[in-house]
Amino acid sequence: MNSTNKLTKAGFSSGRRVRFSALALFAAVGTTLAAPALAAAPDTHEATRIAKSLSTAFRSAASTISQSVVSIRVSKKSTTPAAFRGRAEGGNENGQETPSLPPGTEKFFERFFGGSGGMPGMQDPSQGQAQPQNPGQGPRRAPVMMGQGSGVIATADGSIVTNAHVVDGADIITVALADGTEYEAKLVGIDKDADLAVIKIDAAGLAAAKFADTEEVQPGDWCVAVGNPFGLDHTVTAGVVSAKGRSGVGTAAFEDFIQTDTPINPGNSGGPLVNLDGEVIGINTAIRSNSGGNEGIGFAIPAPTVQSVMHELMTKGYVERGYLGVSIQPLTPDLAASMGTKPKRGVLLGDVVPGGPGAKAGLLAGDIVTSVNGQPVTDPGQLMSRIARLNPGSSAKLGVLRDGKEEAFSATLAKRPGSGSAPTPAAAPEKNNKLGLSVQSIDKSMREQFKLKDDESGLAVTDVAAGSAAEAAGLQPGDVILAASGKAITNAEQFNELAGATSEKGLLLRIKRGDNARFVVVKPER
Repeated sequence: MNSTNKLTKAGFSSGRRVRFSALALFAAVGTTLAAPALAAAPDTHEATRIAKSLSTAFRSAASTISQSVVSIRVSKKSTTPAAFRGRAEGGNENGQETPSLPPGTEKFFERFFGGSGGMPGMQDPSQGQAQPQNPGQGPRRAPVMMGQGSGVIATADGSIVTNAHVVDGADIITVALADGTEYEAKLVGIDKDADLAVIKIDAAGLAAAKFADTEEVQPGDWCVAVGNPFGLDHTVTAGVVSAKGRSGVGTAAFEDFIQTDTPINPGNSGGPLVNLDGEVIGINTAIRSNSGGNEGIGFAIPAPTVQSVMHELMTKGYVERGYLGVSIQPLTPDLAASMGTKPKRGVLLGDVVPGGPGAKAGLLAGDIVTSVNGQPVTDPGQLMSRIARLNPGSSAKLGVLRDGKEEAFSATLAKRPGSGSAPTPAAAPEKNNKLGLSVQSIDKSMREQFKLKDDESGLAVTDVAAGSAAEAAGLQPGDVILAASGKAITNAEQFNELAGATSEKGLLLRIKRGDNARFVVVKPER
């Protein structure tokens, strides 16, 4: 059985157990807390009282947030005038479009919408929506596709925050309040990089939600989700915060998610995750699922990100993000060992853009950023998110580990520019060294072949052997080796000598690919 099958079976197994987990958990907590009282008295009144107090806490949280949660329905005219049938979420039957997800994540990450069609959240046409004409009954017309999600009232005068993928591309947005009153909403602004949007209805005196300070939220804290899973309005589910600072999920450009085991399903998208005080700690945005439904791993955009993006969209209609001007990478165990520090102690700077905010502040390649404005960072997603939350022109105080010593820097952030890089060209195979690398000194022909800049110095990687240590480290033809073991290197013979003498600890390289530089440890095969 391969690992994928194991993951799938584990997911289905946990899906069966989740129906009983809440009841079992409540009973276990009540019994544990009541143990001293039961030892002193034979009756169960104290245990019942404690269990009821837990129930009251959840009831209070749900009641507090409930009036601030709305149901969102969207409709969009399909651009494909063809008959279509309903299919499970993520389907692509009969030429239907599917929700856009990064390559490789479709199998694991499903948006919260069920159904099918040309945008996230298409409901099954068999339920009465978007029925196309039958073939042979005249010209086919583009069907109207329907979808649904959730949202949170952010201001008393009708501003509502939800996910970008809930309302993106919608022709009509309908909002239903907790009392059933419906309004047609207009789109104020959308930010796909954070998967957030703000819509507005013409109303007043609404119950605006209160946002929490998520720095106080910790794994193990109770939390409650309220939304419209599968169209069931104002469904309340409970669980705990599983983790904070999750990135690499693949659903947004900037990820610093709260992970939760609170049951969330298609239709919860854009709805709130709240603490026991009924304060919003996040906006539900994605689930990891092989079945399309809850399997105990959900992700929410943290409240500070929601508030920052929401403010930008409400005041300007778009989001401007801070820019530090550095290339970043995780501090892996191998890199940490080579640099004499602990893994995940911070985020490693692979390069610093000349003349950028980081360079002006004094940052150098090889620095390890450990905090931003006093908040610790342990992975690139956290650092990106925290810098992106800050406005251009604002100051970011950075904790930095350099040569084993803690230092402090202050950078004035610029406006984040667009990103993109050209694909790396291929090269003809060469004789490889012990690490599976073939390198050449950079000359005019090499610059033309690999599209290198005139001031580029170092060694060009011309080939990476299949199955080699270099391939395992992620090296590619066209990479430029700037330094080895902390020293600049431009001579291929010298590099091959270093590669041949590499110990099991590995060879620390600083490489450049496109406009980005990073550190890599290449370990020889045992």
